[in-house]
Parts: sequence; structure tokens; C-alpha cells
Amino acid sequence: MEKVCCYSEEAEKGIEDMVDLETLNNATLLYNLKARYFADPREIYTYVTPSLLVMNPYQRVPHLMTKEIVDKCMEYVGNPKMKLKDLVPHTYSIAARALKQMYTNKERQAIVISGESGAGKTEAAKIAMSLLSGSGSSDSGTPGIAERILACNPVLEAFGNAKTQRNYNSSRFGKYVKIVYDTRTREVKGALTKPYLLEKSRIIKVVRAIVSV
Repeated sequence: MEKVCCYSEEAEKGIEDMVDLETLNNATLLYNLKARYFADPREIYTYVTPSLLVMNPYQRVPHLMTKEIVDKCMEYVGNPKMKLKDLVPHTYSIAARALKQMYTNKERQAIVISGESGAGKTEAAKIAMSLLSGSGSSDSGTPGIAERILACNPVLEAFGNAKTQRNYNSSRFGKYVKIVYDTRTREVKGALTKPYLLEKSRIIKVVRAIVSV
């Protein structure tokens, strides 16, 4: 054993924000994530305020994708007295925080989603974009900007996804999505994906036949 880490009773219970752990080290961090992941119902989101750690559940988690969570996040955006910790750990919460800071400080915001192959980056981006784009949708009756922004995802994935040893449907591309708001009306005015970085070795092509003698 190379190192002995301090024990944390709170980590064994699994708390929402690991900043509140009395002792934070590799062991307490992993124990806290494990306790939340194997809880019933499963909790895949954990704060390290203001960051969010997400574990791929490899299954549907309908209790974490409810209208109540979205409504609470949108209430947070419009309520200056509410803090991030008033929201459950969620990708929606991080997206709502970006919106609130944009409206309050009149400054551009960025959300960085990173992780290894199969970690769930693409799904996390979809969840964030659904709140960011939907929050500023206009009720025109026809498919609006928000719907068209989200509809671009399958097209980009069709060009840039491939099967790997770790992930059956791995995104072999990176993208920077810029969503433009009208801060007066709080409506989405458009979006731009730039750049679109594709791993060229994954582009589908006819390979030259190799014959072994």
C-alpha cells in the first residue's frame, strides 16, 4: 500500500457536493461517487461546486429527466436569491447557471464538457443544449430555432460517429456550439457549430483488399 487516506463518514453516505466533505482526497471522492451511483434510485450527478461530475449509468434514468427538474432550473434562472446549491446536481443545473450569469452579468458564458471515450459527453451536451435552446423558444407553433438546433445532432453524429473497442457508437469528432440569445426578449436567435473537428481516419471509405499468401 503506497498511501493511506483519511476516512470520511459523509463520503460513505454520498453527499451532493463534495466541497462539503470534511476530508477530500482520492479515496473519499471515489467512495462518495460510488455511494451515489449505487443508491436507489441511482444518482449519477455530483457537484464539486461549481463543476459537475457525471458517471455514465449505461441505462435510462427517467427519475433524473423530469419536467419538475427543468422547471426548478428555470425558476433559478429568474430568481436572483436562489443559488446553485438550491438545485439538485444535474447537467440542467449547470446550463441554468450559465444562463443566469449571462442575463445577470451581460457576459458570454461557456460550458466545457470533457471525458474519456464512452463517458457520455455527447449525451451531456444534448441535455445541456435542450435546456439552453428550449429556454428561449418562441411559441410560434412551427418548429422553431430550438428544435432546429437539436435536430442538427443526428446529422453531425452520422458523419462523425464510429464503432470503437470501448464504445459501440463513439463520437469521433469535437465541436464548438455557439447559441445566440436576444438578452432583451430572452429568445434564441440562432446557433453556429464551428469548428467541427473530425477524426479523418474514421471517415468511411473503401479500403484496398489485402490478400495473404
